[in-house]
Amino acid sequence: MEARPEFFAPLGDRLSQGDILRSVPWGLVDAPITVFRPDDRSKPIASFGPVIVLWHDCQIDKFLEQNKPLEKWFTGVAPLLPLDRLDSKSAQFVIEGRRRAFFFVPAYPAIGLNDSMYVDLRHIWPIKQALLTERIGTLSPAAREALYAHLFMFLTQREILNELKCGKCGNVIQTRDAFSAENDA
Repeated sequence: MEARPEFFAPLGDRLSQGDILRSVPWGLVDAPITVFRPDDRSKPIASFGPVIVLWHDCQIDKFLEQNKPLEKWFTGVAPLLPLDRLDSKSAQFVIEGRRRAFFFVPAYPAIGLNDSMYVDLRHIWPIKQALLTERIGTLSPAAREALYAHLFMFLTQREILNELKCGKCGNVIQTRDAFSAENDA
């Protein structure tokens, strides 16, 4: 399944929430990277693959604002894994948004995602920003909102309702207004 153009957006000038990066080591790994155990070079201690940045931009920018040295900057990421790793029933649940731990990311060959993927929210980890150099794409505001909602469902095991009705006055509040990706309040 190939991405709708509105799922992705042009890359910005700096690392941002929703950015997808190629060939990133798994886990909090310092640079330079040690990929093998010193006593046995046949057993890798890190894997490499695409990831997505989960932290909000203001969290990422705090290191710069606080004048921290570049080697201290880190952010939270989660791996993107090939959807075809899953059996067809599980893959369909991911596409439909029915697996809380997995967020569907459609294929988008224009940025090098030739196959549909999923974000595995069970594997969120901090990583040094200096290792995040191969940015290939980013989510659109609408896709980031969908990711927020999915992450919320995964962490809380609760769904976000589309609207809430006040029990006193009867006014209806659209919950998407409270969770907007464009609202930096």
